[in-house]
Amino acid sequence: MRVDLPRGDWADLRDNPAQMPNKYREPVVRAVYEARAQATVDDQGNLVEYSMPYEAVNAMMRAAAVALVESWSYALPVPSEDASQLDEIPGDAYDVLVAKAWEAWPSDDAPLDGSSPTSS
Repeated sequence: MRVDLPRGDWADLRDNPAQMPNKYREPVVRAVYEARAQATVDDQGNLVEYSMPYEAVNAMMRAAAVALVESWSYALPVPSEDASQLDEIPGDAYDVLVAKAWEAWPSDDAPLDGSSPTSS
């Protein structure tokens, strides 16, 4: 899936996150479980209180971007090769990219209710 970024830049996200190597998947699941410890959810796992600190939310979204960005228009290594490269792109592009990567992440792979993640 191509994500359009400001100023004509772009990033391609992996089409099937469930089939990616676990070395990319595991940090996202870990970040979600760490954030879940700070959130209030109902019996169905839906967030009822958004009390997660910025750091927890950013860690989840950033981990998804590292895992999912397969290629991009920047003359930099992709985040899965060097996660620090996310800090080198413009802030407005970063905001769009991590939000779109989080939206693309399969919600049943990192549930906020504490149940075990599923794999396809």
